[in-house]
Amino acid sequence: GSLSQAHAYVEECARLGADAIKFQCHDGDPTSEWRVPPVWPQDRNREDYWKRTGFKGWDWLGLKEHCYRRDVMFLCSPFSLEAVASMDHLVPAWKIPSGRITDNALLNAVSTTGRPVILSTGMAIEEEISQAERRLRARGSQVGVMQCTSLYPCPAEEVGLAHVLRWGGLSDHSGTIYPGIAAAALGAQMLE
Repeated sequence: GSLSQAHAYVEECARLGADAIKFQCHDGDPTSEWRVPPVWPQDRNREDYWKRTGFKGWDWLGLKEHCYRRDVMFLCSPFSLEAVASMDHLVPAWKIPSGRITDNALLNAVSTTGRPVILSTGMAIEEEISQAERRLRARGSQVGVMQCTSLYPCPAEEVGLAHVLRWGGLSDHSGTIYPGIAAAALGAQMLE
């Protein structure tokens, strides 16, 4: 929830040569229960947490403009229809978080914007990934898919580099640079 840290993040990513910076927008996120109880007592549920730590319209606009000034693409993963509406005028493309790959209403909403969509596979099975990709393409969206294993941190043997050959991208949670280097060597077009 620190706007100053978010701007420092933009600066550091730009300095390091990132092509894009991806944030998350949880406005109206329908997931309200905690999967793991938090250590901070002030939030009764995830909705309280997102309200306390989330950014508002002017905050997002400032971050987008900061990215633009630093020649870095501003991206955002929407976690709800409200988030799509909030971010629609700011993003040149969408990144669908792995936990929302089966949310057909969300997929429909982003596809109506006409912007490219990046899908993160996460815990989705192959049929769910294919269905999401087909749904988006049928509605005219340009789609990229990133292999993702939803483990934090992800052990090297669970990264799933073999899937990079099929999908063309990697969303890595290993906390090291090595899966990204390996994915690039395999021809990945997108690395996160």
